[in-house]
Amino acid sequence: TNRIVSEASPNASRKIYFGCDPKVVAKLWKLVETRAAEIGRGVKYLYLGPDRLFQPQLMQNNGQFFDFVKESTGASVSVDSMTGDHLRIDGGVMTSGKEIDLSTNLSDGERAALAEELIRLQIELYRDHCIRQENWIFGRDWALA
Repeated sequence: TNRIVSEASPNASRKIYFGCDPKVVAKLWKLVETRAAEIGRGVKYLYLGPDRLFQPQLMQNNGQFFDFVKESTGASVSVDSMTGDHLRIDGGVMTSGKEIDLSTNLSDGERAALAEELIRLQIELYRDHCIRQENWIFGRDWALA
């Protein structure tokens, strides 16, 4: 179980406890170090929470939506391999080929924020589509009546 030992602050050292087989600790520590380095570099991890329901729609057609986000913002999007319910958004990865000129003038954090906004808007479109599909009865949308 996870429990808070003490509050973390930028000036105090942090303690991490792994409740696992001792043979796996070195591997988990390496994952924590790489994750911290990525976050320091500007990689964002977007928690989907209840919106995880729409993750299969985002990934359909071999992840074409993630390719669209990469081409339009310059940020690479993938599912986080460690948690499975977070999206990893890396604004530091530049696309090759077609790229909007706007993305070359943006910082890595701005690219990641723009990619996050596109993902959230797409999830809202999926949510609206599902609601409208449920309201469609007898050849008409009764929500508009």
